[in-house]
Amino acid sequence: MNFYKVDGVWSTSENPKNRVAGTLSYTEKGLKLKLLGSFRKGWSPTSDYNYPIIQGVVEKNDYGSFVTLYDSFTTRSTINSSGIGAEQIRVNKAVLGDDHAANIPQEYNYISFRYTHLQDWVGWLNFDVDHRSKDVRESVIRYTRPENINFKVGEKTYKIASSHRTTGIGSNAEASIRQRTHLLVEPIGIAVAEKVSMDFFYDMQNLISFATDTPNAVDEIMLSSGEYPFEDNRLPKHYHLFFNPLFRTKGEPKRRFQMDMLFDLNDARNANLNIFQRWCDFSNEFRDFCVLYFAHTYRRPKFLDERFQSLVTSLSLFCTRAFGNSQRSASATSELHSLLTSKYNEREMLWLTPVLNIQSQLDLPFQLSRLLDEHKSIISNIIRSDFNDIISLVCSLVGNYGIRLKAVEDGTISSRDIIFLMDKLRWLLKVAILKELGFDESAVDKLTARNKTFNDLKSV
Repeated sequence: MNFYKVDGVWSTSENPKNRVAGTLSYTEKGLKLKLLGSFRKGWSPTSDYNYPIIQGVVEKNDYGSFVTLYDSFTTRSTINSSGIGAEQIRVNKAVLGDDHAANIPQEYNYISFRYTHLQDWVGWLNFDVDHRSKDVRESVIRYTRPENINFKVGEKTYKIASSHRTTGIGSNAEASIRQRTHLLVEPIGIAVAEKVSMDFFYDMQNLISFATDTPNAVDEIMLSSGEYPFEDNRLPKHYHLFFNPLFRTKGEPKRRFQMDMLFDLNDARNANLNIFQRWCDFSNEFRDFCVLYFAHTYRRPKFLDERFQSLVTSLSLFCTRAFGNSQRSASATSELHSLLTSKYNEREMLWLTPVLNIQSQLDLPFQLSRLLDEHKSIISNIIRSDFNDIISLVCSLVGNYGIRLKAVEDGTISSRDIIFLMDKLRWLLKVAILKELGFDESAVDKLTARNKTFNDLKSV
């Protein structure tokens, strides 16, 4: 999402006739509206005032002249000696487009996303450069727009499409053609603009991040609804959604090649997989796992201890959903609860009950053993030691910061060893997810064999 700063005139949905000049800015800190005045009369020392919807008309920009702001609140309010006030407002979401976004559900045709490495994942290279002979001082660049690729997911169609922009020769004597790849979902139907985007945004971001094996930021979210007259034609209305995302790329992202990714779109198509249907099914079935795993993919915990705990918890959530809890752990937990009930009163048991939720911890070593055995042929390329030793190491480190700290201090295990252990456990999860998505053993073996990171771990 590109940053911007636009001037305009603003009013609230409660009092549309009270228009105030101000500037909307979108930076790495999010959305902020600075008013040269105030929506409220007078001045108050408290600034905690909420505005459900603010509408504005702004100067010309790349996204549209009509702005709708959602879930805003005052962060600062001032007044000078002349009695002229100013207000600074924090905005959670903004929709910029060819018209104000409706406050009630309306019909939307499609929603379009662009992610950091979507183009790398799709792999479209539709340029042909023809360098003519030296006698003819001419070079020709041809661009052919690729055909859309459609995937049916329930009643929706997920579409891979492209757009391109050309620039002529300017003062720097340069001409260019730039292709952009989009992921479209249609039809959307009746919805509210600022809410409908979230129904598809996160799952698709997680898919592209998993497939390319690196966190992807969202570069654009655009909705289409209705039409407006332009000269002798009618053009579709577009609405662009902005908010403060969980993850942003820093600097210019490097291109991802096949050896950097888990799989690309062609790999999925060669395996006869409707990857969007498969990913939607996986996301719904493993929802708790996806929420934690990808949240920490985009915003990695700062300390090694937290990272390790997060990974093991993700592993436990995945295994619990894939294998279920064992009858043995359920019986043991029930017996422990009965024993403690005989020794503690009702109030004390209210304190202890949250602590007794240990069934997943009891199952962890056995679930990990099963996961390792199921993917032994592939994962043994990077885990050459006895699987029982790996399980014992994980169990000795999990859930107890003191033990991990003591192990590092005593030299029993180094921080470097823990990092490599985590890398291998992540690959265990990646292999398991690839198979959940429908890649067979042979396909997963080929995908891991070409992956640079997987091959690097073979020597560790």
